[in-house]
Amino acid sequence: MERPEAPTPPTPGVPADVSDGGFWELLGMVPLPPARPGGPGRVSLRVGEQHLRSLGLMHGGVAAAMLDSFMGRAAFTGSPAGHHLVTVQLNVHFIRPARVGDTLIADGEIQHNGRRSAVVRSELRTDRGALIATGSGTFMHLPTGDGSVGPDRSGGGGSR
Repeated sequence: MERPEAPTPPTPGVPADVSDGGFWELLGMVPLPPARPGGPGRVSLRVGEQHLRSLGLMHGGVAAAMLDSFMGRAAFTGSPAGHHLVTVQLNVHFIRPARVGDTLIADGEIQHNGRRSAVVRSELRTDRGALIATGSGTFMHLPTGDGSVGPDRSGGGGSR
């Protein structure tokens, strides 16, 4: 994966379907456009005091949540229409700590996205390129029954 760019404000065309309010807002995660054509949108977060554990280090749960959110958002773009997406397995490998003021960017690639499941791998780096954590996840596409949930193929997002 290439070195991430510094985050920019949310961009039109970046699906907001899985990043509106709720948990994303609580943590302060921001969706970013893809780093490369055809790649998944990225996720950014500026580490604040609220993200810390003892010793002034970012809590590992924040890194895990960022990677899970990035990978779920990436997998959701390939979900069949009328489906929810849930995490069924999440693996995180912590490489180095993040500290207050660090800007983190999650990026990666979809390894598989089929009718029933998706597999995504990811990296969490600072905006200077330092590797913080790596992750992989498996996600299951679950039909809603009414066809009302799934990505909007027009590029305008959907709901989840």
